Amino acid sequence: MDPTLRKTIIAAYNLGGLSEAEQNDTIERIGGLIFQSVLIKAMETMDDTMQKAFEKMLDNDASPEELMEYLRTNVENFDVMAKEEAERFQQESMDVMSQIGK
Repeated sequence: MDPTLRKTIIAAYNLGGLSEAEQNDTIERIGGLIFQSVLIKAMETMDDTMQKAFEKMLDNDASPEELMEYLRTNVENFDVMAKEEAERFQQESMDVMSQIGK
């Protein structure tokens, strides 16, 4: 996972007190959910050729780093999109947590 994204997730969800293994597990789960959301938005902006190329990468088991590089290269404002989705996910998570605490 991108080191900056990792630090952001740790800070946003107060994961600093967890063990390294617990942090990794939680970050992987949160990161996966955010990535799915970002991927949906990114796919909506791609033309057919770009989508087919990306799907081929998925079929060929491209690494997460290769997928991220493709998205950063081919999706306009991808990093901004990813940041916005991460913030949206965080806000929705906090809203759910505040409802549970009532």
